[in-house]
Amino acid sequence: MWATTKDQVIEVDRHGKMIFNWMISLFIYSIISTILIILGVGLLGLLVLALINVIFILIGAVRANDGIFWRYPLSIRFFK
Repeated sequence: MWATTKDQVIEVDRHGKMIFNWMISLFIYSIISTILIILGVGLLGLLVLALINVIFILIGAVRANDGIFWRYPLSIRFFK
């Protein structure tokens, strides 16, 4: 949806960039946790990331439905 309507609706562009930032950040955190599996703490990190991802998606969807722009915590801003 973001790729097709980002030029037409500014709010879709803002939300899409924030979600894309979160997806890239989550990928980076997952790689780090996968590497940390060697030390024994990576599996816990992956489980926490999965839980946080579900929670953030639900909160973001509810806020977007209410017309509120919500910045995902822990998200690295690649796109502004």
